Amino acid sequence: MNEQESKLLEKYLSQLENSLEGVSVNDKLDILMEIRSHIEDRTAQPDMSLAGVLKFLGTPETLANRYRLERGLSLQSAPKTSRWPKYLFIGSITLILSIFVIICLGLLADILIIKTFVPLFENLFGKAIESSERKSKDIESKFEKYFDEMFEIHKNNIRDIDSDFKDWEDKVTFSYPFQKTKLESHSNKFASSKLTAKGQVSIHDHDTFAIKLTHGNLKIQPSKTNQITYRCVYSADNDFDDESYKNIVTTQGSTLYAKLKRGTCDFYVPRQLTLKAELKYGNLSLLGLAQNQFAKVSHGNLTFSPRNIQEFNYTTKVNHGTINNFPDMSLTGSKKYRAELKVKHGNIMYSSFKP
Repeated sequence: MNEQESKLLEKYLSQLENSLEGVSVNDKLDILMEIRSHIEDRTAQPDMSLAGVLKFLGTPETLANRYRLERGLSLQSAPKTSRWPKYLFIGSITLILSIFVIICLGLLADILIIKTFVPLFENLFGKAIESSERKSKDIESKFEKYFDEMFEIHKNNIRDIDSDFKDWEDKVTFSYPFQKTKLESHSNKFASSKLTAKGQVSIHDHDTFAIKLTHGNLKIQPSKTNQITYRCVYSADNDFDDESYKNIVTTQGSTLYAKLKRGTCDFYVPRQLTLKAELKYGNLSLLGLAQNQFAKVSHGNLTFSPRNIQEFNYTTKVNHGTINNFPDMSLTGSKKYRAELKVKHGNIMYSSFKP
């Protein structure tokens, strides 16, 4: 999948997320992960394109309404942009009436001025008055005819739009059972085989370890040595570069850096490193760590289970979701470490560490 297709996929998923308003955070996350996984599996086939898969799924609003029906929620109304002919009709009538009134006022002013000076200029302007009155009648007749034609055109357009909206509702209602079966069958058909990548990296003089995972599950625990140890399980059927899993950890200045697309990974990190972890879709677990930690999850769950929470000065932020089970440690113990935990859509959970 190239960069342009990746942007198109992210735009489609963002529109789907906005269309799932009213669906619970966990259900919304499951739906987004299911659709993303389905699209990636389909596009892995040599004869399938991203455009073809999105066309099969339908618009984000249509797909969202299928899940709404499954959960007994009300359908979203048709896009408001489809009503533009009604506004055009009203605007056209207003413009025509304004022109008509201006012309009539002008003609009326001409007639009043002419009639005021008729005794003095009757011979000079007599023919001009007759000609002006004839033109006024011709203009009025033309505008009446134009108004009638415009009214009939817009009346037919409005009737066509109402019919189209009704057809759209019928398609959403009756296509859902078929589409659901299709999604489930493709999900079973393209189940992925798994590969494992593992290794160790010495930290030397580095002071920071940063890891970024796009899709999957990430668990980070303390290392008993001065080495970063990792083990990742990933799908061999998706269009990923296997070489990136053979050399997961790279060096960028004073930072050791790991960037992965998809998989389930366990990392063991020495405590002298500052940890920065970012996950887009999935679950992130920080277990038994005693070091500065900065973690961010876009869509999913973040579990914070430090070795001793009294040693941490921590902050939490969730845009859409919940923060669970955190004790108030603001007045207890000396604060050796800092933890910043952020989730955009999902949950942040605290649990006591059990070695």
